[in-house]
Amino acid sequence: MRVLILSAALALSAGVVRAQAPSADVIVHGPAKVAESLIATERAFAARSREAGAVTAFTEFCDPTDSRAFNTGEPVKGAAAIGQGHMGEGMLDWYPREVFAAKAGDMGVVWGVFHYVPLKGAAFNGQYVTAWRKDAKGAWKAIIDIGTPEAPAP
Repeated sequence: MRVLILSAALALSAGVVRAQAPSADVIVHGPAKVAESLIATERAFAARSREAGAVTAFTEFCDPTDSRAFNTGEPVKGAAAIGQGHMGEGMLDWYPREVFAAKAGDMGVVWGVFHYVPLKGAAFNGQYVTAWRKDAKGAWKAIIDIGTPEAPAP
């Protein structure tokens, strides 16, 4: 599935450029204006997670019915289910590293890194991929979320 998402992201790309501030640290593929909007949405999503918790953030930023999360076990469908099933309680934070924006301005894919600190157990880092689509009101909603924890050090 990750190969499919990354292939779709590459199909969306239209050349590599460095984004301008405030996103100079994110590699951008496709129209800069669309990419900046996606980056701003990713950062607002992460800020909401830090502020109100992952459950609230995922419930608010994922598409209510069409979203899927691929983290552990079977895929979870829908914003409410994703929010309730997302990693359990703890602090989840992330930031984007690369964005693929569609020329049409209605879809995009972002990948980046995350850090999770559970209430119980050891903290860990990982990488994520989120596919975004604009809803009927023009707001970005996550439709695919994939998180892969890094392997623990030996």
